[in-house]
Amino acid sequence: PGGIGKTALPLAEATALATGRDLLRDGVREAAPVWYLGLEDPLEEYERRLAGIALHYDVAAADLTGRLFLDSGRDQRFVIASTTRNNATVHAPVVEEIIATVRANDIALVIVDPFVASHTVPESDNTAIATVAAAWARIADETGCAVELVHHVRKSNGFQEASADDARGASALVNAARS
Repeated sequence: PGGIGKTALPLAEATALATGRDLLRDGVREAAPVWYLGLEDPLEEYERRLAGIALHYDVAAADLTGRLFLDSGRDQRFVIASTTRNNATVHAPVVEEIIATVRANDIALVIVDPFVASHTVPESDNTAIATVAAAWARIADETGCAVELVHHVRKSNGFQEASADDARGASALVNAARS
């Protein structure tokens, strides 16, 4: 749900993997480059949040240099698919540029936050969402990197923990996801 850490958690995960430190006690064993695509806020906001995480976990800026890459959707578009007429169309030049950047920097993990901002297809259209998910899977397959898609959940009554079944929109995204 909104406002409870959808951005803080992946930024902390990115910091852990980039430094090779098990900051979240989730089994990080070695350092690997991470590319965080923050698609909602200005770059300065992601940098501010990252600075807070670094301060909390005592991570030096030098530990992240060349290992944690940040980009904002406010500075450049990372929209990999849109709807034209009645079909979802993948924007091949954008996908190819992402693939080239991942390869050039030997990125091990790409974090897309949030998934909904990486496309302009109808969120409840299973066929269209499956097309977008397949494009992200292609990026992962062709580069050997992992792709983490941060996704919203629908509003709940607040009494139960959200699960994959609570994902907002088409079930095609949940069906395409692997962990």
